[in-house]
Amino acid sequence: MEYKENSMEAAMRCVVFALSGDGNVSDDEFEASLAQTDELERWFGFANIMNNALDGIFSSMFGDEEEVEEEEEEEIIFEAISEATLKEIVKDVLAQTSKCESASDLKAYASLITSSVTNETIQGRIAYLCFELCGVDSDPLSDVGARALSEHIEKKEIRNIKYLCSSFGQDFKHLEESFLANKTFYNDDKLEEGETVVLDESDIPVGENTPIQMLKICILCAGSDIDVSFTYETLMEAYFMMLCDIARAKGEKEIKVQSGEKLMEAIDSIGFSWMDQIDQKVVDDVNEMARKRSEDMEKELDYNPDYDVPRLAYSEDCYRVLKEELALINDKSLHKLLYKYAFLLTQADEDNTWGYRVHTRIVAFSGEPPEEVKQDHTAEELHCLEIIRAHCDFDEDMFYGFQRRLEDGDLGYL
Repeated sequence: MEYKENSMEAAMRCVVFALSGDGNVSDDEFEASLAQTDELERWFGFANIMNNALDGIFSSMFGDEEEVEEEEEEEIIFEAISEATLKEIVKDVLAQTSKCESASDLKAYASLITSSVTNETIQGRIAYLCFELCGVDSDPLSDVGARALSEHIEKKEIRNIKYLCSSFGQDFKHLEESFLANKTFYNDDKLEEGETVVLDESDIPVGENTPIQMLKICILCAGSDIDVSFTYETLMEAYFMMLCDIARAKGEKEIKVQSGEKLMEAIDSIGFSWMDQIDQKVVDDVNEMARKRSEDMEKELDYNPDYDVPRLAYSEDCYRVLKEELALINDKSLHKLLYKYAFLLTQADEDNTWGYRVHTRIVAFSGEPPEEVKQDHTAEELHCLEIIRAHCDFDEDMFYGFQRRLEDGDLGYL
């Protein structure tokens, strides 16, 4: 089949070639590839805008005084394709690769199909996308450390990706490293010089003076205003950072981390278990309040101050549970760590629904109207931090400097 140069069809033919390395394109791979054509169309549109803007800037800075006539480049139409079109591409690629009897035949076919993708921006994107789509069946959060690529992608699919990269002039090794780095649930940038991550195959420790207990307390603080919104990635990153801080305090260079799968299970079963400790009547009253508030919003009614009663009762019960949970963190060496991550996670919590605070910023003599700025912490979250501070019994002078460094971002962020 013939494909227009730099079209989505030509690009997806290269992707399907990578996927077909094992002689098949699975349903998951097909669905993910089809979804990616929409993403690729949006991505290319944005990339074009940025490239044109940069070209304009450099041209005005370094261009010749005399105008130079340039041959107009043909406009690239890079649009999403239909399911039927992608099926035809899969059928075509499988038919062609079935005729390849040797590595040289496959290399020749790779050279042929890549010749229809000459735009360098598209080439780089497609080469990396092959890794993502070939690895679509592997768990993106289950790995610790950069394991072998063959544990994520079939060996013959890796072979085809290498052929594509060679034809595109792309650095396969660099793309492989980027792909494997993104398979871990933590960010290598959080590591300090000389530190390495190793898989700890034991179960995640729970209970007294454990990182998961501290994470539970942090999530409780963020949820005390009945508005908690975290992704697994944020919570797992916080847990990883805790492990790094604990290892550094011991002078260790190896950060021992359990699998992402175990950590997600621990977050589900322990991290949010404080919700079961809240008085059921308080929970029922809040749910009823939320239902009525939703009805009021549909009718465009003003906020009813009576709704504050169940909301505040919920917060008060959170404070009670918090004090009970803090009793399990009695190791003084963990106190600053606990406060640090309670601060960072409550700061990272979006709080877009209930209880968020704003202050009015006025720039004198600017002529600009006052601006409302949302604060990082709600009143309830700040009260939880005060409860933790009281439990830890921090020295006043030490705490003042510690708090300032947290607020300034000197101790990290999530």
